[in-house]
Amino acid sequence: MAVALPVDALVQAKGLRPTITFREDLGSGIVYCATSRSFFKVTLEELQTLRCLSKGQEDVWLASTTSKAWTEAGWIGPEGMACPFAEKLGRTMEQPFRPLHALIIATLKCNASCDFCSARPYMKAHSQKEFYSAEQAKLLAQQLHALGVMQCVVSGGEPTLFRYLDVLIHSLVRHAIFPTVVSNGTIWPTEQYIRNYIEGVSWMFSYHSDDPFQHDAIMNLQGAHKKVSKILKGLSRAGLTPRVNVVISNFNRPRLEAIIESLSKLGVRDILLSQHLRMGRSREIGLHPSVLGDQAETLARWRSRGVNISTGYRFRFLYEPGATLMQELFTDFSGGCPAGLFESLIFPDGAAYPCDYLWEDKFCAGNLFEGGGIQRIITSPIFSMLHRLPADKACIDCRYLKVCKGGCPGVRYMLEGQLAYPNPECPLLEAKN
Repeated sequence: MAVALPVDALVQAKGLRPTITFREDLGSGIVYCATSRSFFKVTLEELQTLRCLSKGQEDVWLASTTSKAWTEAGWIGPEGMACPFAEKLGRTMEQPFRPLHALIIATLKCNASCDFCSARPYMKAHSQKEFYSAEQAKLLAQQLHALGVMQCVVSGGEPTLFRYLDVLIHSLVRHAIFPTVVSNGTIWPTEQYIRNYIEGVSWMFSYHSDDPFQHDAIMNLQGAHKKVSKILKGLSRAGLTPRVNVVISNFNRPRLEAIIESLSKLGVRDILLSQHLRMGRSREIGLHPSVLGDQAETLARWRSRGVNISTGYRFRFLYEPGATLMQELFTDFSGGCPAGLFESLIFPDGAAYPCDYLWEDKFCAGNLFEGGGIQRIITSPIFSMLHRLPADKACIDCRYLKVCKGGCPGVRYMLEGQLAYPNPECPLLEAKN
């Protein structure tokens, strides 16, 4: 059953769309800011202050240091006016699994056929799972809010092929679930993307080579490079900040510098480098897992020019000192799989899974559209099992054991059919062999 929506009361009273969402989490608080697209951890005292702000109380007192920090973080606007807030239900010891993030599969249709596509297996297996009405899209957003989700990625397939995408996006924003939509940038016109940006949606576009022929060949879609380049240039000229995802493989790795430079010329200032994972349970030669971690000098040089480059590298803690996001947000996180805490995968029929590597029926944690489905998810034995997986003996003496615990068990399952540690991609394990 759906819970009461604090977002509704806020919007009715203030006429504002929430830009900050927060929730309690086992004795502390977690905040997500749509402006900076970042998660933060706060104390219980600060959490209570956020509750007062969310209710529109005007006599909220903030210490000068807190006021300055929250203003810099984008939580407090000009002249000390609080940004609109919305509160979610949080985790408890009795309900330990309320994921912060959801990967929503908007559609299983796609006009491209990228050779690195990790979605291809479940697109084939679950081809029947599609949204059948606008009301279903609205209900999904409502149930994700009840689950406690604060941020999401809308993907597929190609989400712009989904006829109810606008409905889904508007419903997510209304429920303070801040969406990033991943697109290959070949379907919608520039004007439609601009309108969605204004409505509070963040877009991330696929761009895999500065060479049009290579880009089109990687995606197996003629004309893709020309179309996405036009979109990126148009958004930049409109004063927006398009984000781009570049999947690095053996094909385009030698062109990394040229790819970044070409995106910079298109006005892109926010780039995510993802790493190609060899698909299927074969022994094919893939990209060495340390490649993105070895790019520190290149990334630092471009960052000094105003281009923000981040890496989606599974073992980036080997190269980036400091606590990981999971460690910062969750006091009870002991490394390993973040499913149920941070990650979740949601199909159009409401079925929830740990991630896009563990999507087979046996890994279903519950269904948002079924009676008692949310209760099943927040106490899921699937998530419990993933967090209880023991580290492999090959990892016991590793200095990163408390951070990593063996990496991602989903990757090993997808590559080898075993739900266990360690992740076969680990560069430290490869170095031992």
